[in-house]
Amino acid sequence: KQWYQRRVAITAGIRMVLSAVLCIHTSHYVTYCRVPAPPPLVPEEIAGSSTISPSPHSPYCWVFFDSMADREGGMGGYNIPQVAECPQLEDWLQNPAKLLHEKDRAPDFVKRLISDALLCFYIREKDT
Repeated sequence: KQWYQRRVAITAGIRMVLSAVLCIHTSHYVTYCRVPAPPPLVPEEIAGSSTISPSPHSPYCWVFFDSMADREGGMGGYNIPQVAECPQLEDWLQNPAKLLHEKDRAPDFVKRLISDALLCFYIREKDT
């Protein structure tokens, strides 16, 4: 076999999984990241702990990261980053027909990801 035929056979079975999306809107970058979901909270844990939950079929969840979400102190101040859960984002991403036909009813975080996506980052499925 030729070298290129062997290469095709080796890579044909690789599946990639979307792991992050970098978005830009008016010179402001934000990121959506697929992260491992934290373990379920036990009742005696302190209030205010993480409420991030995975989708029913995945041990992962999607979060939104904005390093400049808020600002303290005006010109000489500093940025206050924000991390927020994006519930059901994976369900929307896995259903292209829903995105196409129901995009007006999509949550704001889904609309922002779809309209402002610039770069998508993938990892091999077996590495997840």
